[in-house]
Amino acid sequence: MLFISHVYFCLFLPVALLVYHLLITRNRPTESVAWLVAASLFFYGWWNPVYLVLIVGSIVCNYGLGTWMSRSEPGTRKGLLLLALAGNLGMLGYFKYANFLVDATNQLAGTGFQLERIVLPLAISFFTLQQVAYVVDAYRGDARPYPFLRYSLFVCFFPQLIAGPIVHHRVLIPQLDPQKLAGIDANRLALGISIFVAGMFKKLAVADQLTPWVSQVFDATDPDAITALAAWIATYAWSLQLYFDFSGYSDMAIGAAMMFGIRLPINFDSPFKAATIRDIWRRWHITLSDFIRGYVYGPLGAGKSGHARMYRNLFIAFMVTGVWHGAGWNFVVFGALNGGAVLLHQAWKDLGLRMPHWLGVLFTFNFWVMAMVTFRAPTLEQAVLVYQSMLRGVEFAAGTHDQYLVIGVLLTLMAVVWFTPNTGQIFHEHPAEELPARWRWQATTGWGLALGLLAAVLAFQPLAGASPDQAFVYFQF
Repeated sequence: MLFISHVYFCLFLPVALLVYHLLITRNRPTESVAWLVAASLFFYGWWNPVYLVLIVGSIVCNYGLGTWMSRSEPGTRKGLLLLALAGNLGMLGYFKYANFLVDATNQLAGTGFQLERIVLPLAISFFTLQQVAYVVDAYRGDARPYPFLRYSLFVCFFPQLIAGPIVHHRVLIPQLDPQKLAGIDANRLALGISIFVAGMFKKLAVADQLTPWVSQVFDATDPDAITALAAWIATYAWSLQLYFDFSGYSDMAIGAAMMFGIRLPINFDSPFKAATIRDIWRRWHITLSDFIRGYVYGPLGAGKSGHARMYRNLFIAFMVTGVWHGAGWNFVVFGALNGGAVLLHQAWKDLGLRMPHWLGVLFTFNFWVMAMVTFRAPTLEQAVLVYQSMLRGVEFAAGTHDQYLVIGVLLTLMAVVWFTPNTGQIFHEHPAEELPARWRWQATTGWGLALGLLAAVLAFQPLAGASPDQAFVYFQF
């Protein structure tokens, strides 16, 4: 079920919200949490009910092992942690990487192993990482035993289940305490709906409009049909499409959760304003970067054992980040490009070299755009084809009217992401920055009418290229 589908925002979300608040107002907090668990599992099973067994089994096993660990002696905890990690990473490895590993083995060793194509279950990359963080913290003694219902909702809460944010247990589970749950709050509901509509706008009115320009190059079957100008347009359009698609999803997740009185963490903080590749990852998919830093880079030793090990650990962390995004050589290269760029920046910094901030932003953005070719291309061969097309030289005189129009759109979108406040700032969800009153959302009739009209137009009169059935980029991760 997609956030932008009619069945979601016309039926599922209103019903889930109404029943939840009825239970809360009748002082039944435990039943309200149980209702959200049931609604979330229904939401997950909408795509394929078979995989409910997978997510429910994962919840039960991790909860049991985590609770056992938190009550065990250190010697016992280590064995339980290894069992939990083997189960989580083994499940993720089988569903996400088994086909790639078999194909890579056949390609490199000339073997002929055969394995049926494995369908990747929805959200497995997200709910697995959340539970890995939980069991590791249980091993460290940083996670106390939680009530089972609250733990279950932490894993499967539908606003963040499919594509994040990757919520830490210490952030979400305390909010589910019966003493903290509240009924309908008009301001919170208005704020949640407003953030949700802002995310819907990003997805339908921006990201989906760029899809045809991206697909005609990255999914092309005839290499000769890709002109240099088309390749350059598609490359920049893809980075902006992904930005507005994924940040739009994150906004819709935060907005939907807000309607229930639950706060999810910010997942995007104007990443294209970053002046270094390391900083762009601190701003892009923030919750994934936090997980990698806390549960990969940190345990490797971070930067505490000298420069050589710090460089090694940084590169490994970014390789893990790249491969987490997908199974394929193109994602291996994507991780290596980002890891290599971070090492170059670290070396530049260690040498005491500096560059103007604006130049750093421009350089970082353009590097990101070029590296993202390997993220979007279905294969490494297709990525190379796009790069080759870009190197042919650009003949602007041979461009079409539509190409000139989309170039203008791309330049406008770049100005938006560079020079305007982000959703978190506008809707008071960014505590570190205050904006002038004219930029900030207010619970007023004017804002309500404008956003309501926008939601109606987006929902029932889809723009050209947009569709309530068009999945988010991170829909099946």
